[in-house]
Amino acid sequence: MRDDPQAFCPVCDGYICDTLLPLSGFKTLPADLEPDVDPWPASLRWTAGQFESEWRVQITDQPDFSGQVQEFTTTKVDIIDGKKAGYEEVWLTPGKQYRWRVRKVTDPVLNPAWTQPRTFNTTPKKVKLHSPGTVDMKGSRDRSGVKYPWGLVFDWYEVDGAYKYEVEVLDSSNTPIFPAVKSAVHALSVTLDVKVKANLHWHARAIPTEGTGYEGVWSDSFWFVTSWPKVTISKPGNGKYQYPWPVTLEWNKVDGAAKYKVEIERKKDQWGLVSQQKKLAFDQPTTSVDLNLKPRRNSDHEAHTWKVRVWGPPPLNEEGEDSGLYTFYNRGDKTAPMYSVQIDAEVGESGAEWPTSGFRVHNSGGDVYWAADLHWGRVDGATEYHLYLRPWNETDGPGNNALLPKVPVDAAHPPQHPHLKIRTDQEDLNPPPGVGVEAYRWDVWAIGPEDLKGLSLDDVWHKGGESDIEPDVPVAINPPKDATEVDPDNLGFSFTSEYTPSGKYRVQLQGQNLHDATIPGNPGGETSFAVGVFGLSASSVQHGTTYQWRVRAFSDHGEIDDLYAWGPWWKFATASAAQPPPAPNPICPTGGEQIPGTSLYVAWSEVPRATQYKFVITPPPFFSNSGELTYNLNELDSIENGRVLLALGYDVLEVNTQYQWMVRANVNGVWSESSPEATFVSGPSHGGDWNTDCSTNA
Repeated sequence: MRDDPQAFCPVCDGYICDTLLPLSGFKTLPADLEPDVDPWPASLRWTAGQFESEWRVQITDQPDFSGQVQEFTTTKVDIIDGKKAGYEEVWLTPGKQYRWRVRKVTDPVLNPAWTQPRTFNTTPKKVKLHSPGTVDMKGSRDRSGVKYPWGLVFDWYEVDGAYKYEVEVLDSSNTPIFPAVKSAVHALSVTLDVKVKANLHWHARAIPTEGTGYEGVWSDSFWFVTSWPKVTISKPGNGKYQYPWPVTLEWNKVDGAAKYKVEIERKKDQWGLVSQQKKLAFDQPTTSVDLNLKPRRNSDHEAHTWKVRVWGPPPLNEEGEDSGLYTFYNRGDKTAPMYSVQIDAEVGESGAEWPTSGFRVHNSGGDVYWAADLHWGRVDGATEYHLYLRPWNETDGPGNNALLPKVPVDAAHPPQHPHLKIRTDQEDLNPPPGVGVEAYRWDVWAIGPEDLKGLSLDDVWHKGGESDIEPDVPVAINPPKDATEVDPDNLGFSFTSEYTPSGKYRVQLQGQNLHDATIPGNPGGETSFAVGVFGLSASSVQHGTTYQWRVRAFSDHGEIDDLYAWGPWWKFATASAAQPPPAPNPICPTGGEQIPGTSLYVAWSEVPRATQYKFVITPPPFFSNSGELTYNLNELDSIENGRVLLALGYDVLEVNTQYQWMVRANVNGVWSESSPEATFVSGPSHGGDWNTDCSTNA
């Protein structure tokens, strides 16, 4: 037969269809309508005649053979149920329906017809997921628990014939969060970094060795929820005071994180230069950074707020939850590099036993000179020490100090030693000619990382054996410490102090708010000032309130001024406000009665020690717009037998009008409450009689 859609048969002398119905003994594998054929690869087999040796096979996933068709020739032979059979193996796509047919090959001219098409379905090669996911294997959205998103393991059960697997993770809108990921060969899991705090689902499919085009059907989706990885602070603890050399900012490792970033404000006057410029972004596994603060005495409440942010790995680079704000404090001299052992000085003639005269040096002339061993405590984090020595009565300040040789922290001064010392030489302690006796002051500075300078031994660059060369702590005179019943209307301050370099003092007053001022002083004597230096008036000082105030010396040189320590807080309490006097009682007229005319006497009870009375009448009389009238005692008509009489005036009222009146008393500047309200009605005509019954003491 010719291989045409309508082939001519010279034997039949007519046209036949292109399909040759097989003999009754014809069999195929897979059988017609086989529901579950392994596609990797599929084995197609058919029974054949004894003299058949070559066949053409067509297979398609289309409804008929007019579209895309795989066609091949085979000569492979096998036995089915003891009969000769032809066969071929072909890779097919899982989860599809296929149609196939076969015909024998004889010669190029006469080609037999195709067999009737046979149909079968390939197995889907569908992966069964394990985790993360739900207990329900049918795609339920019931959550199986919150999953950690970085380094999350996705695993599944094996599919026969699979070479690799492909995993896809999708968000709630069914959009992949990144391209599908292939597993290693024969691996049954992959570890992925997915989106944080998200509703996600995933599926997988099997891939055979033939690769693209033959993948299995995607599995049912498993849903899960991811957590939000959080970075937490290790140290410094929140609200803690921190030693400045160094400040170690440390956070706890976040599993699966790729990088961290520290966020903290670094002001120039608070941090070393290197610490200001240091980059604060770090890759895993770095979880700490050292920064160095500048020690300052006036940084007692210097707060530093910081936090750490965290990100996961690429390509998503998802940000986790930051640590939240943490605060630590640079507490001035309470956390500054200070000295761990008592400071002292031994002074004596070179080569002789040390005398007991303290830090006083005697010039005995000749070749004899004095030397001193200066001792100080080790400072954590210091790299060297700077020592200064000068006569006690020279002007304060580092510019006039003689710098002794620097003392490095090296093998000669190993860190385990609790203290250090240096011996002065002859030139250091030689007094000026003609002085004869000289006292010296000395100071030591610790120099730390980034050339940061620690605090000196005291506030004014003085230290030595002479106590009378150090400024005395100011002494409060008025108000004295813990004073009570202080009159706020006459509040004044005074203190004594032996020394301040500028002739000025710094003063502070603490009530509900802190007030600060610089005032001229009288070193060596008494210094007084009023509350007005704080920008306050006497009336702003509250009765019955506890206040505290303090003083320190003041220098016009900012660097030195920072070193002067405040004196102690002195507390005082103001007197409570005076209680108001009793209110007067109306005597007459009071009961709503009508008086004879429009001229009025009023009377009320006397209040002891009252110096004024305030009379209020409504409606007001003719001569007053407000009806509120204040009278001194000498302006009243009489005060007799505890009775105060006021003649309001002749013909000052309207006729036939109801009036109300009250009165208050003033005792020592404090007004009483108003008296009870009294009422009366004016007379029927102008010019009538006074209510003389109220003018007597009857």
